[in-house]
Amino acid sequence: MFEKIIIALILVLAAILVFSGCSDMENKAEQLEDEIESRLDPIEDAMESKADAVEDAIEDALIGNATEAVPTNEAEVQTDAIEQDSTAPAEPGSATNPAQESIDKVADILGDILKEQASGVTVPDSVVDSGVSSSLEQPVFITPEEAKRIALDHAGVAAADAVFDRTERDYDNGIYHYEVEFRVGLIEYEYDIHAETGEILSFEKDR
Repeated sequence: MFEKIIIALILVLAAILVFSGCSDMENKAEQLEDEIESRLDPIEDAMESKADAVEDAIEDALIGNATEAVPTNEAEVQTDAIEQDSTAPAEPGSATNPAQESIDKVADILGDILKEQASGVTVPDSVVDSGVSSSLEQPVFITPEEAKRIALDHAGVAAADAVFDRTERDYDNGIYHYEVEFRVGLIEYEYDIHAETGEILSFEKDR
């Protein structure tokens, strides 16, 4: 009997502790909620004020553009005057579009930056002396017939006696050149001729 009473007391104490714990949790939850609301209220107020400021700025811009526009009926009546005024130069201190002024300022700043960058770029004398600028020009080549004539003159062979197997312009190691191959009977000739100067770069003669 005594043991049952002790168990009952323990259960009652446990229930009391659980109940008190729940009430403490509820109190803490309410306190936390109040603290969160107190922290969020200033943020919401600040966001609302900023949104109002942005809305007011947009309305002012729209109203400003609307006041600058000319009504349709007045535009029809004043067409000739507007056309004449559009050709006249703007007077100092005349009203301008704020948006256009901002665009012009940005364009001026970008133009100054580009000018500064361009003025800071210099071409080294070594590059100029090396003929890089001239290399950008279209090269002038001798004709295939001229390459053939140079090879024949060097070999001492008449054109009527030669049978050409190949006359082709190629590009190797930064040089344009003609590869000329021809035969005279059983003798084969191979020439490598500079395509711009006509200089004989190399030649072979095989029997």
